[in-house]
Amino acid sequence: MTCPLFLLILLIVIVIINYDLLLRTSCGAALAFAHPSLKGRRDVVTAAVAADPLAIAYAPETLRDDLPLVLLAVGRDGEALRHASGRLRNEPRVVAAACRGGGNDKDCYGRNGGGKEGSGGNGGSNGSNGNGGGSGSGNGNGNERSGNGCCPDALRFASAARRGDRALVAELVFGTPTRGSSSSSSSSSKNKGNNNGGDDNDASGFVGGIGVELLRHAGQALLSDPSFMLSMVVHDGAALEHAADGIQSNEEIVLAAIGQTGTALQFAAREVSE
Repeated sequence: MTCPLFLLILLIVIVIINYDLLLRTSCGAALAFAHPSLKGRRDVVTAAVAADPLAIAYAPETLRDDLPLVLLAVGRDGEALRHASGRLRNEPRVVAAACRGGGNDKDCYGRNGGGKEGSGGNGGSNGSNGNGGGSGSGNGNGNERSGNGCCPDALRFASAARRGDRALVAELVFGTPTRGSSSSSSSSSKNKGNNNGGDDNDASGFVGGIGVELLRHAGQALLSDPSFMLSMVVHDGAALEHAADGIQSNEEIVLAAIGQTGTALQFAAREVSE
């Protein structure tokens, strides 16, 4: 009995000594079972997050408030934003990185015009009329983005202030203007939603946008703001779907949305559509 017991103790000691090595080289979720002394080590948590971004949920509050570490996590999976500290969920850079990051959620999908996972045929990932393929790859020409995917649903984990941040939400939806373009010129050059096979960035004058799907989690004050929603629908009429009820019955905004893409009529209030 003495020998087996000795071997068992020796095995336990070896595992404990090498646990952080195992943590670094295998599954990041192992951080959940790590000793508190390991969870507090930045190098260990960084390695775990690199293997599994959601492992940041098991890090102590001090590391979930670490800007570079949180940016690493949300850049790989936008859903990791839910585990960031309150301070960083209110940080525009972190929120933007999360929404532009990848993810495994059904609403975190491939970039470069690919359709959402499980979708296919016509319609890019950002709701434009490009030809997007299924499973997040496709051959469409939606908004060009760098990276492995985007996660518009990550916005729901941002602070209320950031979800209601007009400038941030607008930039996330449409991206930043290309050199030599402006919102007014891009609006007039938009091909009224009929850009089948065209480059939505070139047509709109913006790059790096996620699309109007992100508006699902924008603050209600923004979705009820006529001037803000008008600026959305003139670029993509599908934004009308996410507008507040009062906006969907606003004749000026509905007409602007329909002028951009006729399919926006389905999102108008009944008294306007009739």
